Amino acid sequence: METSKLNLTRKWRSQTFDTIVGQDLSVRILKNSLYLDQLFPVYLFSGQRGCGKTSTARVFTAALNCQNLIKFRQDPKNNAVPCQQCESCVAISQGKHPDFVEIDAASHTGVDHVRQLIETTTFLPQMGAKKIYLIDEVHMLSKAAFNALLKVLEEPPLSVVFILATTDPHKVLDTVKSRCFQLFFGPPPAQALLKHLQQICEKEGIQAEVAALEVLIREADGSIRDAMNMLEQVRFIGSQVTVTTVSQALGHISDQQIIELIDLSLGNSPQLAQLLVQISLADKNIEFVWKRLGELLKLLVYRKQGVPIQVSASLLESLDQIVNKSSIRELISFLSVVVAQEQVLLKTAHKALSLELFFLQRIGVFKSQESMELSVPKSSIIQPDRDLAPEGTLVADDLWQQFLGLLSQVPDPILNSVFSRVRFRQLDMQGQVQLELEQRYAFLTELITEKQLAWMGYLKQVFGNDAGIKINLVVDVEVVQTINDVKSVPINGSSEKLHRQPVGESKQIDVSDKSKWPLANQILEQFSGQVYEVKGD
Repeated sequence: METSKLNLTRKWRSQTFDTIVGQDLSVRILKNSLYLDQLFPVYLFSGQRGCGKTSTARVFTAALNCQNLIKFRQDPKNNAVPCQQCESCVAISQGKHPDFVEIDAASHTGVDHVRQLIETTTFLPQMGAKKIYLIDEVHMLSKAAFNALLKVLEEPPLSVVFILATTDPHKVLDTVKSRCFQLFFGPPPAQALLKHLQQICEKEGIQAEVAALEVLIREADGSIRDAMNMLEQVRFIGSQVTVTTVSQALGHISDQQIIELIDLSLGNSPQLAQLLVQISLADKNIEFVWKRLGELLKLLVYRKQGVPIQVSASLLESLDQIVNKSSIRELISFLSVVVAQEQVLLKTAHKALSLELFFLQRIGVFKSQESMELSVPKSSIIQPDRDLAPEGTLVADDLWQQFLGLLSQVPDPILNSVFSRVRFRQLDMQGQVQLELEQRYAFLTELITEKQLAWMGYLKQVFGNDAGIKINLVVDVEVVQTINDVKSVPINGSSEKLHRQPVGESKQIDVSDKSKWPLANQILEQFSGQVYEVKGD
């Protein structure tokens, strides 16, 4: 196959140590071990997808069998490995080297495959000095396969080198990892990846804007392979790779549009609905919009706090326009709402509709607050007795039910159970949601505080950005009715009647001191209620 027919990822795969992107430490370790002739029988390369693990393994394999390796050890500055010219290096680049065996563990998970591999390790190398086995995605091997591999990994033949690669090192048995020399591959720095893409564009004759490549790098999230695949996709949309063509290909909306959504949301502006229609979220990548929304809100919070942020001048100007008219409390509140609803958005089947509803609710919150202020007199807001509160307080009750409905979407049954124990009392003039909690459940207040991140966003979404919760511990007063009639029950089959005396005055007893009231506390642990002293007439 001609190289011109290969896609960019395969065509520009690293062939030498110098072309490996963003893995300077791992490359230095491997080159030093080659130079010092101190090799390990088993290597474990771990890191996220597309960061260069298998490419580095192939380069290392080529260097191990390169005919120029002896000269490299004598004079490393003037002799590079792999040389890419000797018979072994050419065979590796063409995928025809008899001493290099690459195995995909995802499709060879069984113990039988491993046993066949072990049998081949007894054969001597045919072309090079080492017979090298690269097992990709090694964490996919079954436990039985791992156990079968243990012995050969511990004492492989001198002519054999194993390179294990994985994106999930936690799934590799500790007994296997203890026999490996481990190298960790992190995501390449953004500047190193940008330089790499610019070099490819120059060699391929692709005209690309730096801002467009930066968007690709951000979307790739540290994966070199993903960035190159996206670059190749975008190059066929237009004659140039621009921010616009990248957005079209990936279903993105611009940072400016997201900033405008944030601005209108913070202002509770009705124009927010018009902007949503104009953007048409149904055609967009919702996960990207949500992720970028959170990133920009975080930048707004940092900017408001005076923390330096590295963004373009135009983006900084747009952010400052919001920062200058928003409080830090409003920005953090909005960010907390986004974080709280992330799991709900990711799990729903109608992501575009859910995101649109999320923004439209910002208008709803404004209208609900306005309606509440008009319909609830101030005297009723601070009314200490709920039974005497006027009908206007039902608006606040409805908002509390709306909050509970949103909270029920959180996949945390404990949190929902805790909030089912509290009773809504009122919304005071300071915007605090006054709640009542029976004294016996006082320990739940600490749990509510610990899980604040999960519910605070919903609370502010419903009751406004200044909303908070104040929990008042109360005694659960039960109505004790006086039994005036005489009830009878048969005793031992006779017609004898049991007479109950009318209940007289009752007084609640404080049994919180467990050392003084051990039996009462044991009963309360099994049955809900309060302890009363009842005196008969």
